[in-house]
Amino acid sequence: MPTIHPSKADKERHDRDRIPYLTLTSKYHQGRLDMMKCAAILGHYVHYPAGSPVSRPILSIGVMQLGITRYWAGVIPGKRMIFLGRNGQLWRFKHRQLPGKAANPLTMDADGKSIWMETYRSLIEDLLCPAEEIQSTKYANWRYRATVKELVRRRIDEARDYDRDLSPTDFARGVCESWSHIDLLNPRYPTVQHALFTALVLALERKQAAELIELGALMEYRVPLVTRHMAGQMYDQGIRLLARLCPAWYSEGWALDWKLYGSIDRYFRREFAKTISLASTQDADFAAVHGKLRRGLPPVGRPTEEELKGEVAERLSPG
Repeated sequence: MPTIHPSKADKERHDRDRIPYLTLTSKYHQGRLDMMKCAAILGHYVHYPAGSPVSRPILSIGVMQLGITRYWAGVIPGKRMIFLGRNGQLWRFKHRQLPGKAANPLTMDADGKSIWMETYRSLIEDLLCPAEEIQSTKYANWRYRATVKELVRRRIDEARDYDRDLSPTDFARGVCESWSHIDLLNPRYPTVQHALFTALVLALERKQAAELIELGALMEYRVPLVTRHMAGQMYDQGIRLLARLCPAWYSEGWALDWKLYGSIDRYFRREFAKTISLASTQDADFAAVHGKLRRGLPPVGRPTEEELKGEVAERLSPG
């Protein structure tokens, strides 16, 4: 089935010949659609049930992972059709259909829409994935989330000993200002980035961080490529980078009040943008540019290489 965006001539030709087609919204086509937004419109399915064109909205149920590839998934209220998309394209999956007509979420409240998304996403995953993969993935996801919840709970309990009242939302905002506690504690798909940022905002010991990053990598890549040793090295590099970019984090660790300093995501994205920009303007190697950026940072509060070795949690504990 052809996907059309945004050629008016192609639309007119398909209307003339009565060929079903899909149109896409600009936000989805350009990659600007928020994957967490409930029932966002991905596009429209245009068909000719009685000779005249009928356009039906395709509502997003979020992003789902099939094998090693992630797809946007969508359904049409009142229909059994399944739509999958990636890279700004969208297709109707003709080999499987929903067991019943999709419910209409537009009259639901926010909680109802979240349940609606989760229900149809799980249903489509069950339809399209092998049963063995589904079972193992569910177990690994549960294990990852349970680990994150336990690590966060320990930090919250430890904060009370220092007369600090911290919540999962405080740690989530430390990772990214737009995150909620759900993004931190219940990621639908664990990733290396989620594991690394969680380990940094909680200032975990190296062993704990390496275990979490190893599990996040296993779930993201679906291949046991990242070993515990590699995960530990990744965490060490994350510590070095964040300590240079935000010396206050190195001083206070998990007890840092991120409301005053932004977030880990902001620091890292800023460093990323600088690296890409300088490499482009100077036609230089990324590693060389990154070295220049490190040398250009202010030395105040910046730890030495010797200080960055050893027990991370002991040095990063408050007080």
